[in-house]
Amino acid sequence: MIKFLAKILCILIPFKALRKKIRNNILLYFNTNKNFLKNKEIIFPPQGLGDILYILLSLENMKDEKKYLFILRKKHFQNLCSLFPNVVEQTIISLDLPSCENFLYQHFHIYKKQEFDNFLDLFKDATRVDIKRDHYFNFDKNYKVKFVKDGFILNKTVLILPESVSCPNEISKEYWIEYANRLKRNGYLPVFNSKNKYGDYKNIFYDLSETINFAECAGYIVGYRSGLCDILSYFTNAKCFYFYPEKPHASNQDYIKDFENDPARRYMEFCSLKKINPTKDIQEFIFNKDNFPIFEKEKTNA
Repeated sequence: MIKFLAKILCILIPFKALRKKIRNNILLYFNTNKNFLKNKEIIFPPQGLGDILYILLSLENMKDEKKYLFILRKKHFQNLCSLFPNVVEQTIISLDLPSCENFLYQHFHIYKKQEFDNFLDLFKDATRVDIKRDHYFNFDKNYKVKFVKDGFILNKTVLILPESVSCPNEISKEYWIEYANRLKRNGYLPVFNSKNKYGDYKNIFYDLSETINFAECAGYIVGYRSGLCDILSYFTNAKCFYFYPEKPHASNQDYIKDFENDPARRYMEFCSLKKINPTKDIQEFIFNKDNFPIFEKEKTNA
C-alpha cells in the first residue's frame, strides 16, 4: 500500500479506493513496473504553486539528503519541482488524480484559531523546519539581451499578473486596462502575464523559469494574489504591488484568527508576502476599484 509522506504536511489520502486509484495510475505510467514504488517516499501535495514552493523549501531545509517522488496535476508544478533537484527525484503528472486546489494552511486542523502572524509561521511551528530565504536560482546571464531584443525595457517594465485561482471575485479587464494606461503614462511598459489579451498591451505566457528571468529583468510586478506571486517574490528582486480580495472565501474563518471581524485585512495579513519576504520591496493592498497605486519612487507627472 502506498505510504504518503505526512511529515511535511502532505495530504494523507483517507479513502482506500482513492489510494488504489492513485497507485494504479502510477503503475500504469511506468508500464506496470510493480517494483517501482518499493521504498519510494511519495508526496501528493496541495496542488497550488505557492503551496508546493513551501513544501519544497521545507524538505530542502530538513537536510536529510532524501529525494522524493512528487505526484502533480499540472506541468508548471513540475517546472517548479525541477528547480529543486536536490529534493525531487522524479515527478509524475496525472490528470486523472482528484483536484486539490485547496491551500496548505487549511490542513493544519490542530491549529484552528490559534494566533500566528502569517501562515508560514504556522507551517514552521507545525513542522519544526525553518525555511531559509536564500534558495539559489540560476538566472540566465544572457536573458537581458533577449529581453531588450524582444522590445521590453530593462528595469522599467511592469509585469502584471491579472488572474488568480486563489482569490474569489476576479478583477475586471476594464480595471487592469485602466491600470496599464496609468502605468504607461508614468513611463512604464505594462506587460500582462496571461493567455488572454488586455486591450492592445503585450502579453506573455512563458514557462516558470523564463517567467522568473523575465520578472527580474522587468524590475516591477503588479498582481492579484496568487501562487505565482509567491514564486516571483521569493526568487526575484522586483518591486511588487499585490492586491488581495475585498471579500475572501468565508471558509477562511476556520483557520484565520479574528477573520470574521475584518475578513479582508486579516486575510491579507495572514497571507502577506511582505511578512514572508521582509527584505523585499513589496507593498500590499486590499483591492479597491478606484485605487491605482503607482510606484512612488519612479513616479512622474502624467
